[in-house]
Amino acid sequence: MQIVGIIGSTGLVGSKAIEIIKNRSLPVVLRAFSSRSGGRKVHGVEVEKLDDVPENLDFAIFSAGSAVSKFWAKKFADRKIICIDNTSAFRMDKNVPLVVPQVNFRDIKKDSYLIANPNCATIPVVRVLSNFKDEVTAFHAVTFQSVSGAGRRGFSALSAESRGEEAEDSPFEGMIFDNVIPMIGEIRKSGCSQEEIKLVFETRKILHREDLMISAVCVRIPVTVGHSVSLTLEGKGISAQKVRSYIERNEYVTYRDVPTPQDIRDSDSVTAGRIKDEEGRPGFVSLFVCADNLRVGAATNAVDILERLL
Repeated sequence: MQIVGIIGSTGLVGSKAIEIIKNRSLPVVLRAFSSRSGGRKVHGVEVEKLDDVPENLDFAIFSAGSAVSKFWAKKFADRKIICIDNTSAFRMDKNVPLVVPQVNFRDIKKDSYLIANPNCATIPVVRVLSNFKDEVTAFHAVTFQSVSGAGRRGFSALSAESRGEEAEDSPFEGMIFDNVIPMIGEIRKSGCSQEEIKLVFETRKILHREDLMISAVCVRIPVTVGHSVSLTLEGKGISAQKVRSYIERNEYVTYRDVPTPQDIRDSDSVTAGRIKDEEGRPGFVSLFVCADNLRVGAATNAVDILERLL
């Protein structure tokens, strides 16, 4: 039986990966690791402290942050352990496949011991576009990203502020309760935030469309779980009717008249709806997309890769 290690098992995404693997009854033995300390249990799996490359692992899912992945993942890969990394550490490395298995699983080769998991906002976008990607010449995205995208500190900040308390160690650039913040990650010289740059470059890499014109605005909102994306697509001959027909034929996306993040919480569905032709702009179509960022946007995607490799 294959042995799978979850690194960062005490975090939101790592613990969710253990939960999903157990719920799917995958034929694996689970080991849980923390880069900080061991001794506790996560979903019944005892957590071990990560202080060396473990013996006898076949797979590892990394969800402990970029610094941990940069230090450990290549050490694991050098030992022929297949690593699925949930962080941004290797996503734009041309030698590391960036994979959404429903879209580009074939990018994984026999010698791919390091596999990158995309950003939580990128995954639902490419799943929606996957079966008509060549008809789209450009798109504009506005993301509405929940506080859980910032980890437990994001939850804590929203919870404290909702009680009228000051949030200690908030990961946000301002108050998040009863507010929206149009900035996720550092602002680069271009004026784009780190999150916006990820969405642009990751989408092109996954879809193999370096020519795809993309602009993005990423916004943090006071929702606990669930990311949403408003997409405006541009393409010759594209229409709302065609886009809806593509989505209804896409087995990995569910059409919903009015998708909301609450509808997809704790599910592995990507929902898309509010599809409409842009008034007075032929060839422009708008739609709204939702997905659970902890599952579809992170843990589920990693487990889907693992399951297909198994």
